[in-house]
Amino acid sequence: MGAELRQPSSEGAATPIWRHPDPLPAQIEASLELGDSPNGATLSLLTTDRTSRYRVRVQYETSLALGDSGPHLDFHDWKHCLSSWHEASSEDGLNFVLPVPAEQEETCFPPVRAEEIVEQTRRVLVGYDLGAEADAHWLQIAREAQHAGGGQSYVAISTVRVRIEIRAPEGWRTLSILDFRLPMGC
Repeated sequence: MGAELRQPSSEGAATPIWRHPDPLPAQIEASLELGDSPNGATLSLLTTDRTSRYRVRVQYETSLALGDSGPHLDFHDWKHCLSSWHEASSEDGLNFVLPVPAEQEETCFPPVRAEEIVEQTRRVLVGYDLGAEADAHWLQIAREAQHAGGGQSYVAISTVRVRIEIRAPEGWRTLSILDFRLPMGC
């Protein structure tokens, strides 16, 4: 089975934003482009199997980022908030409309201390070669963030996790997990 993700466009026709041919691996990570969103998009299962029952469920993962009027540092490999799983709607069992997250799912983040944000900024900066002046600038921005979402920090959905399941005699069995990575800034 393959899969395709299409988002609604203003002209009424759906625009494909991601596609994977048959076979889908057990887990796949796909980075979406700025402006592409799985929220409210349709995931089509590309299969000739019309006898099996499928379901699709969605989970949102948020991350913290520091912004500086354009440039940003994303903390993908740090702390996150995970939503519960939400079932996608389907009329035909092969095309699933993914849900849109609630506001609290977009802004949820575990409590962090200001010192933790500064330390994580130091760790993230090691992966870049920005120079001492730029590092000092980012560390100053981090010091101003007294909590997640404070100062120039912000919380955003960084991953939309989609689980494709098939009905088996023993219950629902996962076929594939799609991790759609979203850009957290411009």
